[in-house]
Amino acid sequence: GLGLGGPIEMAVGWPLVSVMTLFVAVSLAELASAYPTAGALYHWASILGGPRVGWWTAWLNLIGQVAVLAGIDYAFADFLREALGLADDRLHLSVLAIYAVVLATHGLLNHLGIRLVTVLNELSAWYHLVGTALLVGALLLWAPLQPASFLLRRFVAPTEHGVIYPFAYACLVGLLQAQWTFTGYDASAHVSEETKGAQQAAP
Repeated sequence: GLGLGGPIEMAVGWPLVSVMTLFVAVSLAELASAYPTAGALYHWASILGGPRVGWWTAWLNLIGQVAVLAGIDYAFADFLREALGLADDRLHLSVLAIYAVVLATHGLLNHLGIRLVTVLNELSAWYHLVGTALLVGALLLWAPLQPASFLLRRFVAPTEHGVIYPFAYACLVGLLQAQWTFTGYDASAHVSEETKGAQQAAP
């Protein structure tokens, strides 16, 4: 976002994306309230658009869930390899070994049951809240001060091949960072099966 658009893209883009994603969240909350079922997305799609739409929704959601888990775990394995000081060879064997351990750990956690995962989810929520508060506090205390006009600066960093995109296009690409961050609205639908009073609690 900073490289593609500059401070103005971040100052205006994040709030804009936040507001727009609220419409997505509210829509899915309404659906979760009306149809609090275990089938979630594909069941909703079948009710609203017919069996064919439900079938495609189920497969696309499954592919997305597998891809996102694989992508996040691979990125984590690469991050962990770097943190452990392991060299990255041409075949990425060190990354793949860590990746296999991470995937096996996830499988084990799911096998051990919902109570452990619930504890980890609650721990994760507090970790994110406290971590974010610490980062914001550190920025307030130690970040270099900029004038208010800094928020209106716009620039587009050249690519590694020296290409400079038009500002409007760069801003749209920069917004992908914010849009990618706001995901997982379907989670409330996926947990409806295990939620008491799902018609109210899931949304």
